[in-house]
Amino acid sequence: MNDDYFLYLSKFDSRIYHNKNGKRPYLGIFIDLKDIKYFVPMVSPKEKHKKMKNNIDFHKIDGGKYGALNFNAMIPVGNNDYNLMDFSSLAAHRVNQMNDQLKWFQLNKDKIIKKANNIRNRFLNNSLPKTIKERCLNFIILEDKLKEWINLPRNNY
Repeated sequence: MNDDYFLYLSKFDSRIYHNKNGKRPYLGIFIDLKDIKYFVPMVSPKEKHKKMKNNIDFHKIDGGKYGALNFNAMIPVGNNDYNLMDFSSLAAHRVNQMNDQLKWFQLNKDKIIKKANNIRNRFLNNSLPKTIKERCLNFIILEDKLKEWINLPRNNY
């Protein structure tokens, strides 16, 4: 992911995930919602995920076995603001896990897109429960800032 873009967005929403100086790559999936591409971040498997329930802004990947998707933290991105991950430098067990995650994503593609559209639309229409809306990044502001970012001269960042 383009660290400069995430740094730029974090000026407008402090809850943007950070890369921690390259130590934690941004992993997730890309979804086209209307005319905007969104990055839905994936979190690593944690013991607590097994106890959590899927809801409007959170979905376990294969019951939590492969982590979860945080729809509340999805970020609008431009076509030049991300790089695809090179798996060649990863350990074999990590590549196998990512392949399993990819298979799950492909099998659940429609459900994932529906969920992403639902949370975005409900945020835009102000129809989310207050507790969920408070967990969400501000999609309205971030979409606006994406448009600004696309038009910024790159030597500023």
